[in-house]
Amino acid sequence: MAPYSVLVTGANRGIGLALVKEFLNHEIGVLIAGCRNPANAAELNSITDKRLKIIELDINCDQSIDNAVRMIEDIVADKGLNVVVNNAAVLIPSETKERTPREKIIEQFQSNVFGTLILSQALLPLLQRAASHVQGDDFSIDRAAILNISSTGGSLTMNNADSPMGGSKNYKILGYKASKSALNQLARTMSVDLLDEKILVVNHCPGWVKTDMGGSNAMLEASDSASALVNTFFKLNKSHTGNFYDRNLEVIPW
Repeated sequence: MAPYSVLVTGANRGIGLALVKEFLNHEIGVLIAGCRNPANAAELNSITDKRLKIIELDINCDQSIDNAVRMIEDIVADKGLNVVVNNAAVLIPSETKERTPREKIIEQFQSNVFGTLILSQALLPLLQRAASHVQGDDFSIDRAAILNISSTGGSLTMNNADSPMGGSKNYKILGYKASKSALNQLARTMSVDLLDEKILVVNHCPGWVKTDMGGSNAMLEASDSASALVNTFFKLNKSHTGNFYDRNLEVIPW
């Protein structure tokens, strides 16, 4: 089995683009790729699979979210939306000159937390519609799921002297880690609220990936991370909702 419909945010590059390609290797009905500037997404636009629908979606803009939700509803219709992969996120470089440190930290929370929260809430009616079509108590991506791309940097347990990310002397890293911790809280809270709806809510760390954010020294190619993540998504069930895992479904402590 495979979900009929999947939405991936931040789908024009990096892990998001790799997730789009990997999902299209499976028998899904439609893959909706959201990005801020579809006209400039050359590699995404080069994909010829007819199941791919590219839409404009800026999770930092309420009007863009509203417009995107209407487009998604037109695409999925009565079937509803099975899966949203909240991948869009930022790590603002410290050397960015045009914004103050305060503005850079706020922007990280806007993308990594607020945008994800608002989009997920806006999509709830479509997720609930999809979930309602499946009988029984099963939780799976075939039914309905909110899957958030988080980071081990958001783990309080792993935030110790051995943490490779550091943080307290670097507002960029501190803001990123704090925003991912907030995303983890968001996922846990939504998972509790949506238990009766049979909607999975799970956070995943993709690993250290060679992207614009991860840098060229990272350990993983985006395609390898995406392959592992999608394989894990297909394994998810009720026991996983509200929890935090790496790309291979190994538990990450909150």
